[in-house]
Amino acid sequence: MNQHHEYLRNTLPHLGEMAEKVHNVHGENHPELLDILQTFAGIFHELDSHMYKEENILFPAIKRLEQGSMPPAAAAQLFGPVSVMEAEHATVGAELEKLRGLTNNYTPPEGACNTYRGLFAGPEELERDLHWHIHKENNILPKSFGRNSVLRITGSAIDL
Repeated sequence: MNQHHEYLRNTLPHLGEMAEKVHNVHGENHPELLDILQTFAGIFHELDSHMYKEENILFPAIKRLEQGSMPPAAAAQLFGPVSVMEAEHATVGAELEKLRGLTNNYTPPEGACNTYRGLFAGPEELERDLHWHIHKENNILPKSFGRNSVLRITGSAIDL
């Protein structure tokens, strides 16, 4: 998960800056850019909070379980936080779907400047990364509790 969180921490602020720049320059002729800017802000806020909870609550608990300092029977306590993470994944998924609609499937308008085109290319890559990240967290991580061979825990991060 560490590589995904690092990617998000590097990518989201950059995309937010691009969205703000494109909105400031082209917003008068493209009012949808305000919605795009606000959607990016929502995704950033949701993911920032989400990653904090994973890194400071969920992943350390899983680490304790894997290291044997938490009884295996206590693994059931992790399913509550995992359910919260899954609900947050659904929220981000809905925001990405909204972003895809606002950008006409990430298709910039004809004659768009480089920044405008980059703004529309970035979310497509972000969406691919997030879908893979969410798949791993929703489908692989919960099934991995108690299996050291599947999880590699480093610091506060978990790599699947």
